[in-house]
Amino acid sequence: MNFLEENLRVLQKFHPEVAEKLSAVIRPPEQAVWVASRKGPLTVRRGGIFLASSFDPVTEATHAVPDWGSKVDFAVLTGLGAGYLVEAVVARHPDLPVVVAESDPAWLLEVLSHRDLTALLAHRFLVFCLGPDPRELGRILDLFSCRTIEILSWRPLTNLEPGWHKALEDQVAQAQARAGVNPATYAKFGALWLRNLRKNEAFSREVRPLASLAGLWAGCPAVIAAAGPSLGQSFEWMKRHRKQFVLIAVDTAWSALSAHGFEPDVLVVLDGQYWNARHVDRTPPENTLVVTEWTGPPRAFRLAPGRTYVARSSIPFLRRREETLWGTLGALASGGSVATAAWSLALLLGCREVAFAGLDLGYPRGQTHVPGSQFEEATHRQARRFAPAETLGLGLRGFFGLFQRPSLDGGTILSDARMDLFRDWLSASVLSRPDIRAVNFSTIGSVVPGLLVPPLDYGSSWPSILPRAPQSIPALLRSDATPESPPFDALRTLSAQAACSQAQKFWGPEVWDRWSSRALATLDRFPSPRSRRALEEVITLALSWEPFWNTDAKSNQFSSRNKTTGRE
Repeated sequence: MNFLEENLRVLQKFHPEVAEKLSAVIRPPEQAVWVASRKGPLTVRRGGIFLASSFDPVTEATHAVPDWGSKVDFAVLTGLGAGYLVEAVVARHPDLPVVVAESDPAWLLEVLSHRDLTALLAHRFLVFCLGPDPRELGRILDLFSCRTIEILSWRPLTNLEPGWHKALEDQVAQAQARAGVNPATYAKFGALWLRNLRKNEAFSREVRPLASLAGLWAGCPAVIAAAGPSLGQSFEWMKRHRKQFVLIAVDTAWSALSAHGFEPDVLVVLDGQYWNARHVDRTPPENTLVVTEWTGPPRAFRLAPGRTYVARSSIPFLRRREETLWGTLGALASGGSVATAAWSLALLLGCREVAFAGLDLGYPRGQTHVPGSQFEEATHRQARRFAPAETLGLGLRGFFGLFQRPSLDGGTILSDARMDLFRDWLSASVLSRPDIRAVNFSTIGSVVPGLLVPPLDYGSSWPSILPRAPQSIPALLRSDATPESPPFDALRTLSAQAACSQAQKFWGPEVWDRWSSRALATLDRFPSPRSRRALEEVITLALSWEPFWNTDAKSNQFSSRNKTTGRE
């Protein structure tokens, strides 16, 4: 019996995009041999390998499905096979979204021609990912809230296409990292950011809005100095051309730059942690501008009074309050990496050509930072007989979760999920600005799509740049206005649509949709208590900032004392 016509009818109804893709597929000759198993249901042999049990494929698939409980957001099957495994997953976990990733759309047609899958195809929680590009799986997962993903691989399929399955596993790992980075970051650093915010707003003086630097070096080339191991390779070129570019230094690179006599035009200090603040132990030169944000380390606000510029907070839930108290500060998208923030700064300054030095986004030759950086020096200061610097250095890159990624020298480089995220964010930002020529001086770091390899005579035609100081800009003064309180009471009701509607009205779609769009899309596409949990977590995160709003009057008192005495 041929089941294709009825299967396609149901597929058209519940998965029209998949049916449309299949309509363009030209079926090759018979790809497999279908035979009855000893228990009766069909099984199939492909490439000489049985894709399901020749004795009892239904029971075999049922026993292969784990009990994942309610904590899993998504399940990914790395191939359709004969279809029994996905049927077993759906039967055991009917409210779990399941993605079936199949590299060959023609194989789906093959299975639909031999098995009645109408009940499976009508399942609302089923998603198909068809085609040979494994990145399509990442794009699908990025649409939804899926921090916890279980991969269910089927050994016969893994043996047939090992490369495909490894690529899918990488996509799942990266999707999980992207989905979990914001909640994990806020859980880890939220309290620190709020402490820094109160200190910096109350006792800082002579700070100015970042927006006032817009276009300061319009048309000038810029070099962004990151702290990767390859930074030292660029020192000779930087010394030879120093008068021809704007030097933007990230905080982690400052110690190494200072030791080699470089004076940056701008020093970017964003990370609020104490040990990261130690990167700026050295006082910057008198002409260096310091760029930070309110949640940055308090040390950053003491480095250069009168030359400190504050960006909009990286905490979206505080931006409405910032606008009320401080006006427009100017945005500095970081993408998780200070190098990405420096790239955003170069664009704001008006630079039309940007070169990265020390941007490795990995661990070339097992190294983590340029010699002379605080991280590298700390391993030597803390080294002991039974804990040498080499051992301590391992802790900077971790012992687990390391991957091989393509490197600029044609080989591979050690990387991890965090570096993969930074690379993806920076690459996406660079590719979105084709009008800006961006190059990477590193020859041993990770390949970043969008960054070019500089020619041998790079920079030789640049004219000299005359130092250009910002015009007289008044210091920021805190407004006496009382910020309107967010709709915390509405959020506590957890009536999803009404609460989210009020939250979007207050914070605006730029903030609220960024945090809730995946959770709302998941609840809409896969309605269940499992999916609702993701939205509740977003709402809980928003509620976590309520204590700060309730104690803001104390911060106002500090600010008033600052205005009166001028003390830091």
